Amino acid sequence: VPVSVEQIKLPQEAHDLLQRIEDDLTGSSANAGLEKARILMHQRRQQEPYKVAPTVKMAMDAMQDGRQVVIFASRVNESTIGDKEEDEDAITSEGTMKLLREELQRQGVKPEHIAEIHGGMKKKQIPKEMERFQSGQAKVVIATVESGGTGINLDDTAGTAPRTLIMMTAPFSAVENVQAAGRVWRLKTKSTPDLRYIFADTEVDDWNSALISKKMKT
Repeated sequence: VPVSVEQIKLPQEAHDLLQRIEDDLTGSSANAGLEKARILMHQRRQQEPYKVAPTVKMAMDAMQDGRQVVIFASRVNESTIGDKEEDEDAITSEGTMKLLREELQRQGVKPEHIAEIHGGMKKKQIPKEMERFQSGQAKVVIATVESGGTGINLDDTAGTAPRTLIMMTAPFSAVENVQAAGRVWRLKTKSTPDLRYIFADTEVDDWNSALISKKMKT
């Protein structure tokens, strides 16, 4: 199975935001290690929306080539640093699933061609969304690894619609990465899937990729 790692350049606005998060949270804890981890985790969450446009561009290119696309993101809901009701300087951003759905539609993908598998949905909806994707009614599915990374089949069982899997924010666990890949590569898969990992030109993604690489080797 071909796996590619692609580094994308985030706009200066994103780099400024990540620096602001570091500046705002530096000195927030007496434990230096805990403080650094908190900064990195907030940066990891807040940078994901900036990956939406290049992710959708990649998805559109794949669909134009006759492929169906699985997009794994890490965020469902809005994310806020601080209390936005009391602090006008609180950092907040919308959930990635909403942004992905909107951008896909803006690029011409019809709502009925988008399936969703994530924690923002009722459990009984997930099998129906999987079936819409597997039947070809939906051309792209946006999911989280937690909801779509195990126990879900998203592979090409007919041999007519190879899959492209795009990982926007890779999970920390090596097992979760392997399980996510396994959604599009099963025993009965009839075509070769294409796996693409997206990392940004940021310190937090350098850290994330290095950590995942070490765990995968282990």
